[in-house]
Amino acid sequence: MKIRDANNNLLFKLKSNTDIYDYSFDRIDPETGKKEVIKFQTKEKRIVSYNPYLAAKQKAEIMKLARVLIPGLKLITMPLKKILNLPATICLLLQSQ
Repeated sequence: MKIRDANNNLLFKLKSNTDIYDYSFDRIDPETGKKEVIKFQTKEKRIVSYNPYLAAKQKAEIMKLARVLIPGLKLITMPLKKILNLPATICLLLQSQ
């Protein structure tokens, strides 16, 4: 689902999926003191959202941190194939001078 404003600018996208997911956790039996693994499955609905304004803000923050941590770092961005029908970019750290 794509939500747009009056000027047809993308505000955000939503995608959902319902499936059965596996979970496990460790537990110590209070009576025996033995560690046991509890496993179970549950049906759940997962929702992913994409906000282009938030994505741009996060990218700018990451670039700023990278430049502070590694002075002289050359950064480029390269588009990836669409993941879940959402545009994505990756930041490649090339070489520190």
